[in-house]
Amino acid sequence: DDRFELLVEMAQHKEAIEHDDLKAIDLYEEAAEIDSSELECILELAELHFRCEQWVDAGKWYRHAIELMGPNADGQIACQAHYRLGYTCEKLEKFEQALSCYQQAVHADPTSLPALEALAQMLLGLERFEEAREAFEKIISHHRAELTESEVVDIHWQLGELAKRLNDPAAARQSYEMAVTMDPNHVHSLQALGNLDVAAERWESAYQLLDRYSRLIVESEREPVLMQL
Repeated sequence: DDRFELLVEMAQHKEAIEHDDLKAIDLYEEAAEIDSSELECILELAELHFRCEQWVDAGKWYRHAIELMGPNADGQIACQAHYRLGYTCEKLEKFEQALSCYQQAVHADPTSLPALEALAQMLLGLERFEEAREAFEKIISHHRAELTESEVVDIHWQLGELAKRLNDPAAARQSYEMAVTMDPNHVHSLQALGNLDVAAERWESAYQLLDRYSRLIVESEREPVLMQL
């Protein structure tokens, strides 16, 4: 349809040349009224709503795009759409829906680090600790080269926290020790290791760890640690 093509060209011009996203949205939506089966147009419309933080409308058009893609969609494109839809659901505080979207994003493209990170954090927030631990372990095992050293340290600490939640102190200790090996001044892991040693009545080791921890935190937070020592 000539009018459809003209509206899309006008929208592209408004977006790319004039940087008028709101006008571009109006033009894309007018085009979508003519033909709502053009995936590229629908995805661009969803992306513009997303960029403008118009979460309800972004979600509407991402859902439509996903319907258009069908089961044989390109994995990376489907992953991006599910991931963005999950993000919009989070913004609208629809957390179970967000979880489902992130799961579908990872299923569409298991190599996507952003999708896996979002899934791990959502599982953590929903207190689904065993599944969260599995997701964080996949991040470490499959995406180590894409992470900074500090990100790896923080994930080892998070795995320790999850193991503690799951009543697995041996695994918790292993994760905390890995974090401290990589960063000897990682305060959260030092504190966690010290508390594990207190619980296990390993007093000398607990003292050394908590003493190190106390020297790294701000003075106003030291008193309860010094009392514990």
